[in-house]
Amino acid sequence: LGAVLEEKRVSLLQAIEECQQERLARLSAQIQEHRSLLDGSGLVGYAQEVLKETDQPCFVQAAKQLHNRISRATDALQTFRPAASSSFRHCQLDVGREMKLLTELNFLQ
Repeated sequence: LGAVLEEKRVSLLQAIEECQQERLARLSAQIQEHRSLLDGSGLVGYAQEVLKETDQPCFVQAAKQLHNRISRATDALQTFRPAASSSFRHCQLDVGREMKLLTELNFLQ
């Protein structure tokens, strides 16, 4: 019984470790994506170049593109949802039946 329980424990720990690594990878990718959105240096540089534009039609077109880029970045940040859930519910064990059997266990005299 002890060996079977130890085998199940090792199996469960391995499954949890794999799940944790998968979630960390997904969250790392999401962090990189959002860092690029938050990195305003590219957007600021582009805005500075747009402000230097002297031709009015070109300025209007560039300003429209700048507005769209800023809107996309802010929308993405406002609708942020973590790529992985923090629940390990699928790794929970229901040992109710086993606990009942163990509490009803009687030793021979």
